[in-house]
Amino acid sequence: MKLLTKVALAGMFGTAAEDFDFLLASYAAALVWGTIFFPSTSSSASYLASITAFVVSFVGRPLGSFIFGHLGDTRGRKSILVLTLILMGVSGFLIALIPGYATIGIFGGIFLLILRFIQGLGYGGEWGNATTWVVEEANKTGKRGFWAGLVPQGYVIGGGGAALGVTLMSLVNFHFFLLYGWRIMYIIGAVAVSIGAIVRYRLVESGIFDEIIKENKVMKLPALMVLRERAGRVFKLAGVNMAAQTPVYVGISALIIYLVEVIHISPDLTTTATLIGTAFGALLIYLTTVVADRIGRRATLLIVYGALAIYSIPFIYIINTGIVSYVLAADSILIAFAFAGIGPMAAFLSENFDTKYRASGSGMAYQFGVLLGVLPQTYLITYILGFGKTYSIYIAVTLFITVVISLISTVFSHDTEKEDLSKNIA
Repeated sequence: MKLLTKVALAGMFGTAAEDFDFLLASYAAALVWGTIFFPSTSSSASYLASITAFVVSFVGRPLGSFIFGHLGDTRGRKSILVLTLILMGVSGFLIALIPGYATIGIFGGIFLLILRFIQGLGYGGEWGNATTWVVEEANKTGKRGFWAGLVPQGYVIGGGGAALGVTLMSLVNFHFFLLYGWRIMYIIGAVAVSIGAIVRYRLVESGIFDEIIKENKVMKLPALMVLRERAGRVFKLAGVNMAAQTPVYVGISALIIYLVEVIHISPDLTTTATLIGTAFGALLIYLTTVVADRIGRRATLLIVYGALAIYSIPFIYIINTGIVSYVLAADSILIAFAFAGIGPMAAFLSENFDTKYRASGSGMAYQFGVLLGVLPQTYLITYILGFGKTYSIYIAVTLFITVVISLISTVFSHDTEKEDLSKNIA
């Protein structure tokens, strides 16, 4: 149990360090990068370019899950998690040093896009390896959902830390944040990632993975084999994951632009909403993982997604009132819903795959779900922003359709909380 606690906490804090960088990018894209790297006479063009710098990492994430999933299933979960942290830390530190458009012209934006893609590669290898490492250590505890749920608690710590930093800097002096503050936060993130890498390096490898090494059952090409043998499961589970991603990533990128430019909410209040939603999210992760250990991951997700489907349409009408307290509450609830879905997802995805390709399968299912649940929605909503409130209902419709896809995918999935992960998964 002592080792399990250390592994779960290492997964949580490492994920927190990476997520600090990743969530900081969403705020920078919404509030800063358009001005610094993509100035334009058209605000819509500037926003689209800035949002592209944010979402390009989502393209890199499935590729990262393939590469680092393969390495995690052949070399071990722990060592690859150290590597993904280093990759995120170095690229984040370099982002902090990129000169703006006024200094090196379009090359600043190009360098930003390249480094964000590299961050996506590193982040893509995080989820599958981290959750696999934890659920394998927690295999026979009867509480795999709870223990694996500590990994997404890292999102709460990292995302909350990024939101808090942006809020405080914006309150003190938004112009300072625009010029220097976001760069300072990236450097802080790089330091946190380095600490996380050291913590992980000092721990031992997964016991279940050690067994397949001893039995000489390590596959040569696990990432390819899981796509050959379980492609249907990978993409079905990606569908399950979509609705757990859309609220949080759209809520902290494109929706921030909508709140600031259309509803005229101050930037510090938008990040305050994220902080509130993240705080509630921490509680919901705990509750949903405990419930998932009792009634099953599938049933828990159906309840969460059913509630989110009901909420998705009135949500935009509450936002459009422009009443600050209503806007804060509505945005906070939306973000909290995402954490409620991500909680049980941690164990659910890893439990669906055999040890021989568990990191690859769970990682790709998660990251393809992120890609499909964030990329088209973010661009569509950013496009809708240009029409102000006129077509804002389609923001809600976009969210609703995404949730329906996840509901259908969840209905056709099956529970795995009683599976012995040291044996083959049906």
